[in-house]
Amino acid sequence: MFGTSTGVFGAPSSTPAFGASSSPALGSSMPSFGAPSTPAFGSSSSSFGKGLKALAEVNPLYAKRFDETIYRYSGAARYLEELQHTDLESKIQGAIGDAVLKEAITAKVRASDISEKKARIWSLQKQRRRARAKLNAEEITQEEFNLEDAALASEVQAEKEAVEVLKQEASAATAVSDAELHKRVREEVLAKHEKSISNTKAYLMSFSLL
Repeated sequence: MFGTSTGVFGAPSSTPAFGASSSPALGSSMPSFGAPSTPAFGSSSSSFGKGLKALAEVNPLYAKRFDETIYRYSGAARYLEELQHTDLESKIQGAIGDAVLKEAITAKVRASDISEKKARIWSLQKQRRRARAKLNAEEITQEEFNLEDAALASEVQAEKEAVEVLKQEASAATAVSDAELHKRVREEVLAKHEKSISNTKAYLMSFSLL
């Protein structure tokens, strides 16, 4: 009868009916065409994660150290990538602007310091004149005058020397042209950038020695 163990047209047959097969079905235990025999993507990382978990259970301190190492390495790698994609020209122009502003502020502070020191010198000289007037009026002795005048004269000399230093700094700053300032700042920024890249690469290389 059709559909029983007999073959087609009622002929008995040991072969299975059409569509049946004793071999595994398509897509069952046989690998699909072109599929690699290696584990699927992500299984290796899963095994690695299980290994870390097992390691953490055996030695939590080592696992913590491993996590910290990965964290530091990842941070350094991201920093290196940022350095390599930095817009250096924009950074240089910003540094030049900062340098120009700094020079302007420094010049104002320097001029203010010179004015204050000149006022201090004038005040000290005035005190010396008063001390001499007291000596002439016999309000103080010659010895007292000499001590006070020597101390005031020393302060006056120190302030005058400080004023000269500030004036020299002002002259040196004025002598530097804008082009020279821009060149110096550009070189400093590039050198600092290259040093940062070099140091970061060396830091990343150190992880291979751990």
